[in-house]
Amino acid sequence: MSNTVKLSLQQFEETLCGRTQRPPQPPKRAVDTAQAEFRKHFFTKAGRRRTGAPPSVNDIAKTMVSKVINKISLPNNIRGSLSQSRHKRDDPTSYKVHAGLYSRDVLPKGTRADWSCLRLFLQFEEGGAEHDPFDDGTAGPPDDSIAPHVVRGQARVLKRLTKAAYKTFNYQHRTFVCALLINGSEFRAMLWDHVNLYVSDAADYAENPSALIHVLWSFASLDNVGQGIDPTAVRVLPGSREHARMDLWARENAALDMPYEEDEDVTRFYTPHNDNNEASPSMHTRSKTDVPTRPVMEYVRAAFRDSLAAPWWPRYKLRVGPEGREFLVGKPVFMANGMFGRGTRGFVALDAKEERFVFLKDAWRLSCEGVEAEGVFLEEMAAGSADPDVTLEMVMPTVVAHGDIVEQTTRVVYPEVDSQADELLSDGSSSEDAKLSGSHASGTTAHNTASSNGSYAHASEEEESEESNKGQMQRRLVHYRIAVNEVCMKMSSFKNGKQLVRLIMDCMKTHRDAYNHFDLLHRDISSGNVLIIPVVMGIDGKKVVVWKGLLTDWELAKRIPKDRSVNYRPNGWVGTFQFTSVAHVHHPDVPKQIADELESFFHVLMYHGVRYLRHDLRNPSSFIMRFYDTYGTNSGGGRSGRAGIGYCSMEKVHAMTFGHIGFRFQNDDPVGGEQTTEHPLYHVLHHDMMPLFAARYAVLDWTDDQRRRATEDGCAEEAEGPEPSAEIKATAALLETHDTLLERLQTTLDGCAWPLADKAGDQLALKKDVSRRAFSLRSVHCEDAPTKRRAKTENMPAAAKRPKVADENSTVTVGPVVPRVNGRRPPLKDLQ
Repeated sequence: MSNTVKLSLQQFEETLCGRTQRPPQPPKRAVDTAQAEFRKHFFTKAGRRRTGAPPSVNDIAKTMVSKVINKISLPNNIRGSLSQSRHKRDDPTSYKVHAGLYSRDVLPKGTRADWSCLRLFLQFEEGGAEHDPFDDGTAGPPDDSIAPHVVRGQARVLKRLTKAAYKTFNYQHRTFVCALLINGSEFRAMLWDHVNLYVSDAADYAENPSALIHVLWSFASLDNVGQGIDPTAVRVLPGSREHARMDLWARENAALDMPYEEDEDVTRFYTPHNDNNEASPSMHTRSKTDVPTRPVMEYVRAAFRDSLAAPWWPRYKLRVGPEGREFLVGKPVFMANGMFGRGTRGFVALDAKEERFVFLKDAWRLSCEGVEAEGVFLEEMAAGSADPDVTLEMVMPTVVAHGDIVEQTTRVVYPEVDSQADELLSDGSSSEDAKLSGSHASGTTAHNTASSNGSYAHASEEEESEESNKGQMQRRLVHYRIAVNEVCMKMSSFKNGKQLVRLIMDCMKTHRDAYNHFDLLHRDISSGNVLIIPVVMGIDGKKVVVWKGLLTDWELAKRIPKDRSVNYRPNGWVGTFQFTSVAHVHHPDVPKQIADELESFFHVLMYHGVRYLRHDLRNPSSFIMRFYDTYGTNSGGGRSGRAGIGYCSMEKVHAMTFGHIGFRFQNDDPVGGEQTTEHPLYHVLHHDMMPLFAARYAVLDWTDDQRRRATEDGCAEEAEGPEPSAEIKATAALLETHDTLLERLQTTLDGCAWPLADKAGDQLALKKDVSRRAFSLRSVHCEDAPTKRRAKTENMPAAAKRPKVADENSTVTVGPVVPRVNGRRPPLKDLQ
């Protein structure tokens, strides 16, 4: 979804100020001051352009800020500050920005940037095409006529610009961010929102300083909202009552901090004669007090305390929903990678009204007819089934408040301007590793596919009926916030394999009931969207902590009536690529089905097993990169005939097609000894689940081949290989509902002897090689620009596409990703 839109300077000012509002004109003295200062650097006393060595970047920056911006007295007390040589002392990222515009009352002292107050940043470069990533003469893919150092230089500048914009978005609550690129004697104005990067034409400010002064004056003349500041987010300043209140609620409190480990007895935190599992009155007080009075799980308060630990990070009071309910937040516990897409951020927040901790998600969602907000789905399911005799087994977030900020939407591209897809670099961390264990720490964040030429492009999240003006980005995102009661833990917090299976089953039951009773298909089953919520239950007269699996992030859910009375046609992958079914990756134009979602649960379960349990794989990092993260696209094909259809790794296809994984989980004790019985999780994956998927792909392969032959030859012919037997078809049909898988998993859960100490810790964290960066688990739906690139296979020689070494103990055939011809995979015999 990343889009660069080039505008003239006039169009840029209209985009910034609005088409109906005439940009204010700067006084003549301001233009004259700028002209006099700039001429000293670029012209001789005789008025001729200097031809020698250009002025240094530092000299231009000092002149621009000290002798022009701060001398012409910009409106609204906007002033400039230099910070090109030093980063903020307490900022661990150590990232610098050359200069910035601030309100005069918060102008940084010294030469360090203050990301929390920055209004507009300035990046200074040495000049030339090498330092202008938007230079018209070098637009498009690199070729022999463009020097490699120019391409590399442009990429470096673009990365610096994007990092500064991303950092501003994360520190503040912004609707957009503006910047100026000062490249030698030329400048460009830029504006980022969550859909596009708007870039003005380059203008020579040395020859005509009025263009630069016009842009500066127009920006400074705008009010806070016009400069991109979100008015529904109010700073909580040190010394205020709310700031002190947050500190007080973050402190450890032995009397109120409940243990959260499973089977813990927490009866002492409840009244003796409470038969309704309700906490004591002090836990539900509505009195206005700054002192915490209700017990809370230890990990929740610890997460809130951690969000306040960074002294350089600003605190805010956020308003949520039409009633403007207020929540106090610190640093996000999750931030989506990249600039474009939903920009999801998750917070452990203090509910100012109810005096309790909640999880708050701040995001930008698609705003068009037929796309409903996540809170609508959650409230509908929370109301329960219309049938009073039906008992639902659903564990999901409980909405406290939610709603669009209707006046905050992204811009729409000028209809007369061509929008140009552009790769914007980001080096954020993996969304899986960054996510808090919060019920909406999802962000799931990013959805990136590789185009046929190897560059990145964002796939579309919604249906073709919602696509308008193909080739131009006419979609609009609206700012959305939702607060829920549940602050969860990551699924990685599970204690052993048996508990992991039980928690995943909880999520499967929620998924089942959502589809059976509300016609809702989740469509984004991933490792980041299955979480753990400790709940207190009455057992044998005691209050005991029980862990439940919670399925979160319902914003991609779709109403799919079981009678298929409403049909839709997807326009690309929906979900998280690494956990999406092979069938959906290979045929993204076919709507997801229950079987696709059940396969995603399989991939999530095996991922956690490989990453955290003991097994005989020597290199879990290599396996995960090969199985989950290897991908590619072809230049055309698929049932839709569109270019860019994706394909999975051969290892993933092989496993799902033949129903076999080439490793085993270890069932011995943690001290040592020989393995005497098969680990039950291996039985779950290899015997309970994989035969069903193998049967499904046998049917799908035969059906695809039959359809292809009918399409190519104009008449139906027999497909290669025999038609699957009635038994295989009946086995595949078992995936049309959740029942068979849940019954099989429950039987294995109850009937097998499970080891209690089979967890080995995070086995990816032990690998400190470059491959560690390849597992960014991010959602495939209008999200953020890519982080470090994954293992790319397109346009590489066959030998280069092969993983270096297969695990010594693995029997899975390792090879290149499966190519596709005319939209189909090769016959299974060709994969052996």
